[in-house]
Amino acid sequence: MPDNITDLLKLCINFPDQSPTWVFACKEILKNEEIPHQEISSFLKGWNSHGQENDAVYQIIENQFLVIVSPNTVSGCSKDGLIRFIQSLEFLTSKSWFNPELIFYKTQTTWKSSSRWGFAKKIKAESLTENTIVFDNTIHDLESLKSKGILKKANQSWHQQAFTFFNKETK
Repeated sequence: MPDNITDLLKLCINFPDQSPTWVFACKEILKNEEIPHQEISSFLKGWNSHGQENDAVYQIIENQFLVIVSPNTVSGCSKDGLIRFIQSLEFLTSKSWFNPELIFYKTQTTWKSSSRWGFAKKIKAESLTENTIVFDNTIHDLESLKSKGILKKANQSWHQQAFTFFNKETK
């Protein structure tokens, strides 16, 4: 499987821009042997929407982030099936994959996660800056993935709201 966004986008070259896209973050960095490639591939191969294959592709980014893109419309039941599968990864890997309350940011050497409150405290203490690289899991279609990406500076994502709040507070 590909190991960066550019390779994933090559797999999606003929997908419509409106292709549904999901991004999930594992709380911890996975060792290469812990990445559940076989399970993800197997799930996606059998994943369908009202009997029609979803033809989805995936990528694990930096051994921590899972991106799935389907060129086809995905029904509600199929979305539920995807969420159940992601939750099953928690049992398989013994790691959290489904915690929307966590914010992921990069230090000089590794990815860290924090609650929203913890992230805000780090901003206030100035241990994080607007140039901190963050993982933006709000991408929902291929066009957004292409144009905005998922790894970006905090001042180029929704995370900017926290910096704006503290900048107003200190004036």
